[in-house]
Amino acid sequence: MENNSWQFTDSDKNGIRLILRREASRKKVDTFIIQLEWLCTIKMGLLKQQSKADIRNTRECILTDCKTALSHMRKVELGKLDLAFDGSMDCFVGRVHDPNASFGLLMICMASEAVKPLEKFVKVLEEYHQSEVKRIGRNPADSDHFVRQVGDLYIEHIGKKPTTYVDGCFSNLVKKVLGILQLPCEDPSKSIRAAVKEI
Repeated sequence: MENNSWQFTDSDKNGIRLILRREASRKKVDTFIIQLEWLCTIKMGLLKQQSKADIRNTRECILTDCKTALSHMRKVELGKLDLAFDGSMDCFVGRVHDPNASFGLLMICMASEAVKPLEKFVKVLEEYHQSEVKRIGRNPADSDHFVRQVGDLYIEHIGKKPTTYVDGCFSNLVKKVLGILQLPCEDPSKSIRAAVKEI
């Protein structure tokens, strides 16, 4: 794997061509393989993600931190939180230009500019976080729609609708591709049925 791209080997391509040799012309099959390779690159990227639970925990931590930061920034914006120590009365009576006084005003202005975008960020992230469905148990067959996407490419480039026949061309193709990706490939019939139903 180079530059975050994923590629079929020549042996992988020849195995796919062998399965599709009677279904379409070599040119169509080769175009299909190019598109399928791109789809497999995306699938490999999905497999490398953190788990859904880990991502959810990260979101919760970010929301907590951002809400804390927002609370502080609102106080700074209202002048209720000092970020600089005033060591002299001169700045209060206007006798001397005190850099601490201008720093305090600068922070109030910057906090004022930052509050709205941070509020929006928190709101959007929180809405997504609350709307995410928590599934209990195993994911349904073809939950990431990989097999369905392979089926869509199959229709587009091979020109035929996939079938669910156990030893049919599409089933053999799916088994081959899952095997290439080193994923369970002995019996993908549930994923194939779920995918074909949606195509």
